[in-house]
Amino acid sequence: MITVSHLHGTHKSIDHKRRSQQKLDALQAEFDIRSEKFKQMTKAVTIEADTAVKFQLEQQLLDEEAKLAHLSNELDKIESALQL
Repeated sequence: MITVSHLHGTHKSIDHKRRSQQKLDALQAEFDIRSEKFKQMTKAVTIEADTAVKFQLEQQLLDEEAKLAHLSNELDKIESALQL
């Protein structure tokens, strides 16, 4: 016998999955943009001649790399949760 509380729980589960999928999609889009930015910044560092500018770009690359690692971890967590 299906109870009202069982249906409510199922609805909450579906909502949670939908929100998780939306968050996953948004994070994936952000990851893709940041990944492209990282590639372009890497190219800029290789052609930059000015030492001060090159240093600044390298620091920005390190920051961007950390953000990409964080996003990657978040994506992995959500993907794992959605597979359950």
